[in-house]
Amino acid sequence: TFGNPQYGPNMDTQGRLRVSGKTPVTFSGPASATGLEWRMWPENTTPGNWQYDVNAADGLTIELPDDISCVCIIEFATIAGTGEDSVVSERTRTTIELDNEPPKLTVPPDFSVYANQAAGAKVVYTVTATDNFPGPIDIECIPPSGDIFPNGKNAPQVTTVNCTATDTVENQSSDSFDVTVISPHGYINDYALLGTQWLVIAIDGVSHNGN
Repeated sequence: TFGNPQYGPNMDTQGRLRVSGKTPVTFSGPASATGLEWRMWPENTTPGNWQYDVNAADGLTIELPDDISCVCIIEFATIAGTGEDSVVSERTRTTIELDNEPPKLTVPPDFSVYANQAAGAKVVYTVTATDNFPGPIDIECIPPSGDIFPNGKNAPQVTTVNCTATDTVENQSSDSFDVTVISPHGYINDYALLGTQWLVIAIDGVSHNGN
């Protein structure tokens, strides 16, 4: 039994099950089973060495590697008895897609925009990702594209966008970029305006002392 994460079988996987090295694999054999022998190797290569789990008390398991990605063949059989009296069942083979490679995430370089409203600027950007196996990739960025990015009160304000790409079996990659929002009218120091009856505030306005 292959646990989660898993994906398929479907057209993306060409009818195979896709898993990662984080996927637990448990085996339920006959009551007489005292152990399990198994081996795994990439398709079209030499079969791997046999490995064993001879402790049926805590369940029979297959340990998938987490450092390779391949279309892999798994061959396994149960063992009944111990020592010279042990009996190995007929061996069974299954083909899986083992995916331990995170998606390749592409984010834009750092860039600047001018504020076009009081709150800042609506920023639209594009982030893409590709993967070693076909299938959907979930891309999440915070703040998302199309959000209002704030403008600084007395200086340009930098907002960092953090993005994560997750493939079908939960391999993840992340990257980030900075968006700077600039006031199109520049910045001035904090100030106070006083008036006894009225006060006009305008670009290039003149401030007069007294009343």
